[in-house]
Amino acid sequence: MKFLERFKKPGQPGKGAVQPPVPAAPVRDPRADQAAQLPYEEGRRALSPRWQPGTQYQDRHVDALRSKDQAAGGNINQVDLLTYRDLHLGAGQQGYFKEAKAGEDIGDAARAIGIDEADPRLENRSVATSRTAEAMGVGGVIAKTAFATHDGKKGSVSEKAAGRSLVENSDKEVTDAKLLSEIKAHPEEYIGDEKGIDPFGAPGRYRKDPETGKIYQKKAIQEVRAHDLTNPRTQKEMNDLQWIDSITGQVDRHGGNIFIDPQSGAVKGIDNDASFGSEGSDDPKKLATANLGASHYAGLPTLVDAATAASIKQLSEEDLRKRITPLLSPKEVEDTIARLKAVKQRLRFLELAGSVVGGGEGQQHAAWDAGTYQEEVGSESSYLGRSARNYQEASAAVAKGPRPDLKVETAEEGAAWRPKPVGIQVPKHLEKAVHDMPSLTAEKFDRHRGGGAKKAPGPAPAIGGHRLPKPAATSAAPSAVVPSAAQAAALPALEQKAPALSMPPKKPLPKPPAAKPPATPLPKLGNPSFKAKRAMFENLSQAAAKGKPDPGKTM
Repeated sequence: MKFLERFKKPGQPGKGAVQPPVPAAPVRDPRADQAAQLPYEEGRRALSPRWQPGTQYQDRHVDALRSKDQAAGGNINQVDLLTYRDLHLGAGQQGYFKEAKAGEDIGDAARAIGIDEADPRLENRSVATSRTAEAMGVGGVIAKTAFATHDGKKGSVSEKAAGRSLVENSDKEVTDAKLLSEIKAHPEEYIGDEKGIDPFGAPGRYRKDPETGKIYQKKAIQEVRAHDLTNPRTQKEMNDLQWIDSITGQVDRHGGNIFIDPQSGAVKGIDNDASFGSEGSDDPKKLATANLGASHYAGLPTLVDAATAASIKQLSEEDLRKRITPLLSPKEVEDTIARLKAVKQRLRFLELAGSVVGGGEGQQHAAWDAGTYQEEVGSESSYLGRSARNYQEASAAVAKGPRPDLKVETAEEGAAWRPKPVGIQVPKHLEKAVHDMPSLTAEKFDRHRGGGAKKAPGPAPAIGGHRLPKPAATSAAPSAVVPSAAQAAALPALEQKAPALSMPPKKPLPKPPAAKPPATPLPKLGNPSFKAKRAMFENLSQAAAKGKPDPGKTM
């Protein structure tokens, strides 16, 4: 070894050795420039993986007894109803969980605006819609949506809307023997594959119940429900919902995705994932049904509320960009900004035309009333007008004759509707244990967890968890049995024939034991003085000297 090689640092190549390659400069994430303009937390989320492990909407917060799997279903997917114990989602604690999937049918309207089935990111679009509505100042009109995990799956959970939808489509059981045999012979054409897609890439028209094996035709029966669309709040919020869809590029706002609460008239838009497209989506007019046949978007409204117009005008492009950039692609973000500009231009036009409701001097309508209702019904580009015309046309069709595929609710039936509470659902792994229990109520589980006030015990339950009917409460004593006249006449003869009954003599009760005399109380010893202690010591000493036993040891 040469002398200088002794001082070579470990790992340092010698003279003539091949130098290691210089590491290449790290490739900068193209999203970093955009994230640098965001606040720290939003920028961190933009550059981090899509799913954050710390999302608060997890199963550990879910009340399993008040939740239900596959509680509802849209045109594409089934959703689970979840009830959170200590978390709020919008106005309540219940929400519908939709799993994030790829490679399944997303609908013609979503495909028409450039949403890729291989990576649809529907959960991102729902959350972006909720954030956009909040930025517009009308967040209560859209179901609050957040990322969530459930049963080991990732997706989003949306607020459970109060009330019910304008239209409800239901499946119809197939009973025709010829059609049933045809479906069973070619299930791939009628039902589709395991994902419900036929060979042509469209959703199957029929489905098979895995439990019963029955065949159903999808969405074969349509029920048009009666709602009071003249309600001022309903008019305003239906209009607000249409302005939200104009900015988000929503193309699936049919009657089943609009909920109205009959008690308050509040409107809520649900199923908001067919939005924020990237093809032909830079102008709301291109997304209207008149230009895009598969779309359910009516177009830019002809009226606007004064408060909503002022809130949209204050929404800056930078603020909206910050809210949706972490969730959407750059092209989708830029198309959204272009739609925002088009909406603001439309608002300036409506202000000049006097179509701002409650806008003051120079405007046609001071409030949402009968005048605004008539104008909305006569407009082709209005959600409220489209819903009113749909109900009128369905009523006229049913009046001509019975329609097995169409049901129209009367105004009386709509006024009598009341929401149904969600029943208790028992997890599968606890079904046998719960069946063996005499009674299972949610209140008992609440008390077990420490929540809820204790209630007085009810009547004894019967087998199977069903409670026995309560006996009628009576304050009077039970009435005596009164014999009939014939029975009263025969009583003396029966008493003579009846043998005399002899009762055994009663045994005297044992005398209580005599009370023992109370024990003589021991004298209380006080604190002896020094002289008494001295005399006691002397006595003990004399007794020990005479050989007498120590009195203390004999005790």
